[in-house]
Amino acid sequence: MSATEKPKKKFNQNDIRMSVMSRLFVEHYKRTGIDIEGSSALGCQRWKKYTAANQASAEIAVGFKNGSVTSKMHEHFMCNNYKFCPHCARAGAAKMRDFISDIFILSVEQKKMGLAMMTLTAAHTRNCDWKLDIVDPFFKAVTIFHRRMGKAYKSIGCLGQFRAMESPVGPNGLHIHLHDELVYKPGADLAKFEATARQKWMDACKEVGLKCNTHGLHLTTDFEPHYIAKDETKKEESKKTAFELAAFDTKTQGKNKTLFQLLDAAGRGDKQAGEDYIRACIALQGRARWNIGQLAKKLGIPAPSQWRKSEGTATAEKPTPQIIIEYPIEDHLVATTPGQKRASLALLLRAARQKQGLTSVEKMVKSLSNEIINFQIQKIRQKYAKRLAKRLDKLWAEEIHESVKHTIKNAILASEFKWMNAAIAECQERRQMLNPEYAKQQREGWEPLPRDGAPCTVLPTTADLVPGLELDFS
Repeated sequence: MSATEKPKKKFNQNDIRMSVMSRLFVEHYKRTGIDIEGSSALGCQRWKKYTAANQASAEIAVGFKNGSVTSKMHEHFMCNNYKFCPHCARAGAAKMRDFISDIFILSVEQKKMGLAMMTLTAAHTRNCDWKLDIVDPFFKAVTIFHRRMGKAYKSIGCLGQFRAMESPVGPNGLHIHLHDELVYKPGADLAKFEATARQKWMDACKEVGLKCNTHGLHLTTDFEPHYIAKDETKKEESKKTAFELAAFDTKTQGKNKTLFQLLDAAGRGDKQAGEDYIRACIALQGRARWNIGQLAKKLGIPAPSQWRKSEGTATAEKPTPQIIIEYPIEDHLVATTPGQKRASLALLLRAARQKQGLTSVEKMVKSLSNEIINFQIQKIRQKYAKRLAKRLDKLWAEEIHESVKHTIKNAILASEFKWMNAAIAECQERRQMLNPEYAKQQREGWEPLPRDGAPCTVLPTTADLVPGLELDFS
């Protein structure tokens, strides 16, 4: 690629990652029977928002911005899992960058304070339990470290820290580390503070059984404040910052992958990458990607979770959807099921973006749905074929007349075909029940409510029953 040529925008990258993530979560659950905290991310962009007006339809919003066409799911559930979900992580990082620009930096400047970044890391290895041997001890060391750093923080007038957690995976396993943006008083002796912090961090790591040398803590004032909210769309923040990680990561720099890059590799068939992604999710479950603590209150600003960008700015930046494509929600849920081996969400959004109409989307939905439905029907047929084979084997082993065997065989065939067709019909009914409007109609049909003023039958209570005559209905 030439220096003047712009890299092509990867329209489908996040949507492909979403499909891979869902498949990995479901495979892990089927294999272990254990849910990972945060695995509701597999419903992101699949389920409809409970506040959406049109619950019976999946909706794709097609918009136009800067000469290009955009497509995204409209009024669908967002899991807000900023660690594991590719879609929400990118949206969360964009919001966090806006918060840093519009609120955080301005409040620090108004209070005439300075910003420094402190990075905490420790040695790590692949052949261990990443949760019990790396993540849990690491955060225990962080707790010990900050408890012992009270005087050191006061010496530089530190109001608090804006924390970001990063968790790339490389040849040496999960490399968890923290970036703390410290709000301090200008003119403070940061060199002395760094020396004190480095020793206390080494002591805390040693206390919990982690290995750490003098490079486990790094402090700098030469950094871009938006660095803690960087993502693949904003690589300039990393370039502007004078460092990337502490020395524990420099040996494998360039080989480490983010969780989302692991999804890319898993989507290309890399089984090790898929296993690493699940191992990292298990280790990181319950941990926040960003945390501002009491710093927001001390600065007199809202916390990032409470802050909303002004409507005028948001409207100016977001493309207005000019086309809304609707199709049945049950078809969307079937087409995008985690059992789908293709990147179904990416295919649906691409169809909407390229043709900008319902016909192409309906064709894609039907094609994806038929793959899943045919697979389910095939599984049902295989199940009943095995049952039929066992019954026939047992029949032919019996010592009865041949003509009787053929008569019984016909009865067995009729019975198994009947139950097989009933199972297929039940599977179809379950798919239809995914539509809330259809489910509501079915519930109303089941409820024994009076119609047209007819009296409602009152069932007897236990007090009305005579002992010994409970089953006498005469």
